[in-house]
Amino acid sequence: MANNNYASIVDDIHPTRGVRFSMYAYIRPEVDKTFSCAQFVQYLQQSKTRFTWGDLHGTDELLIVPLPTYLESWVDGGNYNDAYITVNTFASRGNMINNVKDIYQKSDVVDFYYKGSDEYVGID
Repeated sequence: MANNNYASIVDDIHPTRGVRFSMYAYIRPEVDKTFSCAQFVQYLQQSKTRFTWGDLHGTDELLIVPLPTYLESWVDGGNYNDAYITVNTFASRGNMINNVKDIYQKSDVVDFYYKGSDEYVGID
């Protein structure tokens, strides 16, 4: 992920449930994007197909970009190398409700936390 090699996670995508992308810790199954393994591979290659990912917090503007752009700008895999990693706990809490454990009740959850940048006062 840190090298923008997003195809490297293909083997980790669940065979029937796929992979879900949620912009925030509040999971919205009815609107969050979920891709099967085949769809993920397809949309990585079809970089002109745009998706509505959700509202940008604080602006209410919609983020509408292709999958590779979302992964590069929003997931920002480069930060994972320096992240504080926890399992089934969350290192930081913002003002948004975190319902991850409600949605994934029988799952382990891995949290990759990094403090954010000085440019955005740590809230990025």
